Amino acid sequence: MRSVIQVGDTVGPFTIVAKLGRGGMSTVYNAYETALDREVALKVLPIDLLEEPGFAERFEREARLIAKLEHPHIVPLYNYGIDDGVPWMALRLVRGGHLGERLERDAIGREAGLAYFTMVADALDHAHSLGVVHRDLKPQNVLLGEHGELYLADFGISRMLQGRTTITSTGAVLGTPQYMSPEQAQDSQVGPATDIYALGIMVYQWMTGVLPFDADTPYAVMYKHVNAPLALDPLEPFPERSREVLARALAKQSDQRWPSAGKFVEELAAALGVEEVPGQVLAAGKLPSSVAAAISARKLSRIPAAPTEFMASAPAATPPAGMRTPRPGPQTPRPGAAEPAAPTLVQATPSPEAPTTQGRAVPPAGPGAGGGGAGKGPIAPGELQFRPRTPPPKAKLDPRLLGIGAGAALLLLLVLLWALGGDDDAPPVDEAAVAAAEASAAEAAE
Repeated sequence: MRSVIQVGDTVGPFTIVAKLGRGGMSTVYNAYETALDREVALKVLPIDLLEEPGFAERFEREARLIAKLEHPHIVPLYNYGIDDGVPWMALRLVRGGHLGERLERDAIGREAGLAYFTMVADALDHAHSLGVVHRDLKPQNVLLGEHGELYLADFGISRMLQGRTTITSTGAVLGTPQYMSPEQAQDSQVGPATDIYALGIMVYQWMTGVLPFDADTPYAVMYKHVNAPLALDPLEPFPERSREVLARALAKQSDQRWPSAGKFVEELAAALGVEEVPGQVLAAGKLPSSVAAAISARKLSRIPAAPTEFMASAPAATPPAGMRTPRPGPQTPRPGAAEPAAPTLVQATPSPEAPTTQGRAVPPAGPGAGGGGAGKGPIAPGELQFRPRTPPPKAKLDPRLLGIGAGAALLLLLVLLWALGGDDDAPPVDEAAVAAAEASAAEAAE
């Protein structure tokens, strides 16, 4: 039984090309399958899971169920197995980034936002119809293709770990607290409404630029999901009906939420005045050409995507000897390793990978309003736009203070030289230099 997997190793029929990311419950690699001449995202689960009673049978059962989730907006499972004590799953490799990055860095108008959420909702409803609940829906699990496609990733891990509760015996939290439903936070029964709640959190984040419930520790966040009222003030710029639709998706009681994810997004689109978008998206199976063109026209940010779960950091280069070689862990050498989108064991301390909000919602522009910000082009009046926050400018030092500091340093140096001489024959302090230093400091102060 192997304990370490390295680049060049083989796992099942795959050769490891690069490590893409690692989370609490899985590590994801870019792997190459020689027989079919293709690259895949190979998810490897911890080998200690095999020590849990019934895990092997549960792993096989859930992998077979995931394989049945044939849907245009769900990452397909190609194969699975247990090789030398290593449980693995091979899935499609998606290279276009994830929705979390898009929310943080780009302007997302009403049409584009509703297009994305329509595809997510359609994937969820399909899974729910087969009795599968995602349990860890978040923007980082929504992968974006290079041509307008969208794929919902990471079905299955939570079901495979159904023997483990939300809070483990070590005090860690299984899942992502910022997107966790009240029933998950209380370790109660989950269902389709659990995913609808998480989708509501994502919509709230898109509309306002902030998370509705956030705190310094995972437990504090979970407490807010259960007990804190939903903050409606950030939603003031939007129509009252849209606020009502979103509030229902985020109801504390699961039976008070929308009956399906598709119905939630449909009602939201109507409330925001873009009721035609869901139909266009479902017909096209990806971003409608008009929406894709609008996004391109705004010259959205092209920051390279951080690899996550089933996504590579860059297009694969042709490798030698028949192999192909293809953050967000902050600033690791590339190929980088991002926290994958799998359910993550979050310790009861602030997690550096916890979702953060990097932007704010801009109220709909009125007549004569300016454009959508530098590099993003004009935005049509009345359109919801997500605009990233820009970091504050770096403070500049006052040159007068620099002059004073230089003069003081010179004076100190001369005094030290005099004090450390310790010899009656030591040369006297250069009075002229002292006077010059004092004059320089005084001049700088003026």
